[in-house]
Amino acid sequence: MSLDDAAQYHVYALTHPELAESIYAAPGLEGYTGNEIAAKFSEVLGQEIQFVSLPFEHFEAAISPMLGSQNAEGLKGLYQWISSNIDKLPTFNEVDENLQNNVNLSTISDWIRVSFLKN
Repeated sequence: MSLDDAAQYHVYALTHPELAESIYAAPGLEGYTGNEIAAKFSEVLGQEIQFVSLPFEHFEAAISPMLGSQNAEGLKGLYQWISSNIDKLPTFNEVDENLQNNVNLSTISDWIRVSFLKN
């Protein structure tokens, strides 16, 4: 999910005080595997993009110099949790209908176009 899409959920929650103390799922519009995301990048950018999955420890070691060891460890833990609970994560179709109608989320293809292609 893009930061802009995540922000739409935040704005919605912050402008609806009746949601105080509520928990709402805020998934992206689409759900893809790493290989499927690479295929979308390839399609939009017109070049071969491949997804390479790293073991969690290698991922943590790779990002630690940029994010610091504590943040890298936390992000590794998040991805481990997601990997172990992928079947429990909500999809956009499961989001409250009123919330669905009040966010305008982008597809990954549209996000790639806006983020990586010069118009």
